[in-house]
Amino acid sequence: MRKPLFWLLLFTFFHGAWYAAIVHPWQAPDEYLHYEYMRLIETERTLNLRAEHRTSEIQRPVADSMWTFQHYRYRLLPTPPEEEFQSYPTPLGSTIFTPQPPLYYLLTLPIYWTVQSLPVASQLFVLRLFSVLLQCATVWITYELTRLIFPAVKDRWFLLFPAAFVAILPQYTYISSSYNNDNLAPPLIAASMFMLIKGYRDQARLRWFVLAGVLGILAIVTKRTSIGILPILGLALMAYTLVWLRSDRSWVRIMAVVCLASMALLLAASTLFLLHPTSLPSELARHLRLSSSAFISLSTFLQNPFAYGNLSWIYFLNFTLESFWGYFGWLTLQVPLLWTSFFRWITLLVTVGLFVGMIRYYRTSKTERQPMLPISMLLFGSGLVFSLLVMAAQYILAPAYYPPQGRYLFPFVSGIAILGAWSWRSFWPQSAQRKALIAGWFFLAIFDIVCWGYVIIPAWYS
Repeated sequence: MRKPLFWLLLFTFFHGAWYAAIVHPWQAPDEYLHYEYMRLIETERTLNLRAEHRTSEIQRPVADSMWTFQHYRYRLLPTPPEEEFQSYPTPLGSTIFTPQPPLYYLLTLPIYWTVQSLPVASQLFVLRLFSVLLQCATVWITYELTRLIFPAVKDRWFLLFPAAFVAILPQYTYISSSYNNDNLAPPLIAASMFMLIKGYRDQARLRWFVLAGVLGILAIVTKRTSIGILPILGLALMAYTLVWLRSDRSWVRIMAVVCLASMALLLAASTLFLLHPTSLPSELARHLRLSSSAFISLSTFLQNPFAYGNLSWIYFLNFTLESFWGYFGWLTLQVPLLWTSFFRWITLLVTVGLFVGMIRYYRTSKTERQPMLPISMLLFGSGLVFSLLVMAAQYILAPAYYPPQGRYLFPFVSGIAILGAWSWRSFWPQSAQRKALIAGWFFLAIFDIVCWGYVIIPAWYS
């Protein structure tokens, strides 16, 4: 209990529980659909769910709760007359139904079994607390990741800052206090990156890479946006093979050559497929939640970007940034423009700081460098960039159905937090770094109060 991490984890739980309590039921993105999906798995005893499996027995109590909490009003939708609403056999039946990766729902089923006798809104609150525990796990792993990458740093303010960022960031806390399969991906990906970096530090131990791969696959079968872990695993494997090529054992060198050849073939096959794509089988497209012609459309864009002249990339970047920092409800509650502008400049400053940090890193003596820093920055950066590219691809294929949302970057929130903390610290001379970090904590805390005290509560309780 004397360790600061303990108090940070305790704060994370109660902070997340506070958000879980003040956010109206079903106001988090797709929350009622996630709840329904878990109930369908429990009822149908199958993972191959289709729209025809939906029933009024599951949907009716949820719909009544949504009516009680004025879901339509707060989502800025026309509210149907109550008599008409009560006559709907399945009031949510008009919403889009697509298959979801099942892991998150399977983990929450035992929790549902213990509370299924409670009213549906109470069930939802208890299920939300499970997601809050996942946020606590992400905070803890982020702290351990920071210590792994910066073993020589003794400044506790810096070592705790990335974990505190994950704990305090309002939009991430808002998502993490909802019932949403988004919330299992961040701890799995953070743990996967921890294993990759730890294995590389230990002379590229294969067992650490295998364990990281298993965690990465679990993240992908949790949330499709976790696909950004694949280039991280690929880059890490390339770094591992460069170490294996210098091994004294011949079988290790042979394994390295086979890995490099396999990666080259995979890259060539992927390039050929994008240049000459084919339609996806309908069942595969359904599970991937894509249209059958998705890759054909993407290939058309790559070969002729002007074919999609109606896309606004300024809008894409702005909305991604704004929704990362704070765009609550069903993208209906925006933080004050003053804060949006402030964080837009902070994001730009932190991006520039990455280059400043690398320059300062290579100007220091080799004995003072953090040996795991370059490989860590490469892995974190590749995950972030690839996630942005996946969001951009979705935006190209279906801009109305896939608007850019900052929450799709949250699977890599640990890497974002560490990159941001290191970049912010790099701007300042040694004597001012602690004060700069304390200022960062202060602004995050003030911003958090602004979000729930001046945006969320007034919107839903006034």
